[in-house]
Amino acid sequence: MLLAPIAALSLAAGALAAEEPFRMISVDEVAGLVGAKDARIYDANNAKVYAERHVPGAVHVSYKDLSARDLPADHATRLVFYCMNPH
Repeated sequence: MLLAPIAALSLAAGALAAEEPFRMISVDEVAGLVGAKDARIYDANNAKVYAERHVPGAVHVSYKDLSARDLPADHATRLVFYCMNPH
């Protein structure tokens, strides 16, 4: 079950990356990517929030410690990062 509100940032892959590398996406768009083989979803909330509720299949990441080794090797993979955001 997806919880709102979340702010999600999608990093486009391939040809889209040159045109629009970052964009906000809706909860419905995130839901459509759950389980997709060409997408990875990352939860940047604190560990407590992640443990209590997160998008199914989302990987917990710390925005302070995120590195290239945390990301898929396939550069065509769409990346979605989300967190609870009061703004």
